[in-house]
Amino acid sequence: MQTTRLNNGIEMPVLGYGVFQITDHEECQKCVRQAIWDGYRLFDTATAYYNEQDVGKACREMVKDGAVSREDLFLTTKVWLQDYGDGKTMQSVERSLKKMGMDYLDLVLLHQPFGNWQAAWRELEELSRSGLVRAIGVSNFTEKKLEELLDMARIIPSVNQIERHPFYTEDRYIARMKGMGVQAESWGALCEGLKGIFHNPVLTRIGERYGKSAAQVAICWNIQTGCIALVKSVRPEKMKEDIEVFDFALTQDEIREIASLDAGHSEIIDLENPVTERLLLKAKLLV
Repeated sequence: MQTTRLNNGIEMPVLGYGVFQITDHEECQKCVRQAIWDGYRLFDTATAYYNEQDVGKACREMVKDGAVSREDLFLTTKVWLQDYGDGKTMQSVERSLKKMGMDYLDLVLLHQPFGNWQAAWRELEELSRSGLVRAIGVSNFTEKKLEELLDMARIIPSVNQIERHPFYTEDRYIARMKGMGVQAESWGALCEGLKGIFHNPVLTRIGERYGKSAAQVAICWNIQTGCIALVKSVRPEKMKEDIEVFDFALTQDEIREIASLDAGHSEIIDLENPVTERLLLKAKLLV
């Protein structure tokens, strides 16, 4: 597994396994264990996914069995909007630690750029100094919101996890984040399976040159253009396929060809729409 160095000096894997929408507890644990056997070391969960305990349990079991060390794992979770500020952000992270059965987390993100995220960020900064969290960052922050954060932050976010795939390349924003010292991470490396990505003619044609699938080309493109990629599947054969992307490299012409697929807008969620903000602020989690 290749890694990249974050702005605070720690190494983060460039490819990770996400557990969004894996709601069956036994299935989630089974998938995480399989992912570790396959070579995944970065695992991405969130309070809002209701499976932090499953990720933690599977990881602890694999560490106990000697399949992997805790130090080799990179565990990420996210704080939901209702826990922004007033001491609730710290409490949320403490609950996540307890659920996962971990002494520390490698990365904690603010899940959405709405509500009192300024106060929540201040609490994450305090947590990062406590040793309970190795790195802090944000998720779904648009360029405008990220600039607002940088104006008030004492600690620059290490990561911004955003929607990014061949149909929404965000190349200019990725470059802007790099200049800010913020690592881009894609939660939608395969566009959630939308827009026929697995059979896209451009991705398929490029893949045929290397004996790779369209999905593998999209993942490789994400990583090669400076973005950490998250993939998610409950199918063992697909999980194995998704990680086999480190034995080929795209040419600059191929990267430009993939960039031509960019539609210039989100295919999954419109974070600039006020309706999106209202809906997310209303979403209350059971904790």
